[in-house]
Amino acid sequence: MCLYHNENFYNAKILEIEEIEGVNHYVIHYIGWNKRYDEKLPFGSERMSKGSVGELGWVESERQIPDSEQSPDSQRFNVGEEFVLMSIYKVPYTANIVEIKQIENRNYYVVRIHGWAPEYDETLPFGSIRMLKGTVQEYYSRRARIRNG
Repeated sequence: MCLYHNENFYNAKILEIEEIEGVNHYVIHYIGWNKRYDEKLPFGSERMSKGSVGELGWVESERQIPDSEQSPDSQRFNVGEEFVLMSIYKVPYTANIVEIKQIENRNYYVVRIHGWAPEYDETLPFGSIRMLKGTVQEYYSRRARIRNG
């Protein structure tokens, strides 16, 4: 997996190794993304980590992932289930699924952050990368392990 410019981890693969000005670089492709987002990162880059986004707890959007790499059923959520909801400012909150509904033939979760009023509920599509399995504490532990190698 690789840390993209906006500080989010995404599943990626190494396409090749290329030498640039005497320094070896990995050519990185983000899985399911257009090749225009491919990057060249020098060996030892802290933005790269072995493993997958699923090990960090992220549930990636299935629209970005080829059929062969879609999330298993274990990454789906059920009504009442607690999980970590990442705010748009990258702050993790404990939340739960209030309802599952379908809008224009697409499935959505209605989610509520613990302690927040129902008017702040969010409706997120299945596979939203803002939804993580586990607890906030587990999220911080996984993130620390990944960043520390």
